[in-house]
Amino acid sequence: MKFIYFAPKFIVEDNDSVAVWTQIKKLSDCLNLYKIKLNLGDARAFVYDCLSGMRVRSVMNPNADVVVLGTIESRMQTADIVILTGLNEGMFPATGYENPWLPRSVAVSVGVPSPNHKVSLMALDFMNLSCNTEVYWLRSRVSGSVQTQESRFLSRVVVAGGKYDCANGDDILKAVRNRDKLEPKLLNYDTPVPPADWSDVYVTELENLIHNPYLFYVKHILRLNPINDYWAGVDARDFGNLVHEVLEKATNTSESALVADMDCLARERLGRNNLIFHFWHRRFTEIAPMASRMLENTKNALVEVSGHTKIAGRTVRARADRIWDGGVLDIKTGSAPSETRLTDGTMPQLPLEALMLKNGGFQMYTTSKSKTPIMQFLQLKSGNVKLIEYDAAQTEEMIKAAVSKVTEAFNMYCIGDAGYPYYKTSEQKYKSCDDFARADERD
Repeated sequence: MKFIYFAPKFIVEDNDSVAVWTQIKKLSDCLNLYKIKLNLGDARAFVYDCLSGMRVRSVMNPNADVVVLGTIESRMQTADIVILTGLNEGMFPATGYENPWLPRSVAVSVGVPSPNHKVSLMALDFMNLSCNTEVYWLRSRVSGSVQTQESRFLSRVVVAGGKYDCANGDDILKAVRNRDKLEPKLLNYDTPVPPADWSDVYVTELENLIHNPYLFYVKHILRLNPINDYWAGVDARDFGNLVHEVLEKATNTSESALVADMDCLARERLGRNNLIFHFWHRRFTEIAPMASRMLENTKNALVEVSGHTKIAGRTVRARADRIWDGGVLDIKTGSAPSETRLTDGTMPQLPLEALMLKNGGFQMYTTSKSKTPIMQFLQLKSGNVKLIEYDAAQTEEMIKAAVSKVTEAFNMYCIGDAGYPYYKTSEQKYKSCDDFARADERD
């Protein structure tokens, strides 16, 4: 018997055929790899098996008198006559929507559509298609040599004799159409007044509460956050996150090592040929000397440590960038808060972290040095990289100012019956919810 080597080569220009040739190429490569020789009968069986799971549809002829479509393809289509097939039990509605591996509660929690949701979509498609002027419902008596049972829906229609009470048809149609006639309602620009809120709050959110209470209301109480623009590229936040990550994990604190680590991570995040990399690299070389000095001076510091304290009966939480026995440090890739804002309590984040250290709010070993902590800011602003330090006396003054300001804000907004007003501001970081607040329409 003469054996035929099955190793075809194809030159395909038809895009619709690429899937077929791809499957046959995979089969051919597999046979070549394992040196399998096929006779003509085996080749036919192998090709049939590799193509049996594929579905290739030809281009629809717009002038065809009959078009076969699935339910999804038929949406937004019109026809003189609609023929709906497959009204067998188990096919309409279809079974198999349940996931045997996930309990329904778990499936819902991870966002998997419920079986009822999928059945509802099928019912909606069926209803829309059945609203044509001439419709035929069909079923098969045999499928795969097995006798089938008609859909329970079809059985009920047969029992009813295909007769429907149309007396209320006009009323139902009128009710449906009236749902589209909504009375216009003016937008409500009143200050939101939610119930009392004593939930835990992070120090980073207190800045919003002080400078624009409406922003705090949207993010902390409504738990809403602006959706990032899909088309927007990398920005200052991405740069800051990258620098924070490298300084947090740095084991070699030399300037060259820090630059190399930041360059490596930047290439990974941006891609090797991204023009932005060169601008970031320049910033890395500017940042590295001061960052290296800071890391050397705080070798025993802990990073990203959680802490908490009580202010006016409410729990305030924090995650410190860098903390050690006797001091806390915050890394700012932009400008650090001014001394004026720190002493008037309007930038409370780092002073409250110092308070937590002073009161034992961090899970770490401390000595008497932490009773009089210092504060440091590593400012990494372009053209003005520096380490800003406040001694124990200045820190204590700033702690008192922050506690006083936060207590005032809590007493004003958190006990209920007080609104969270929108404050117009020129600072971009407090304007992230301006669209939601319709800031441009306010007086």
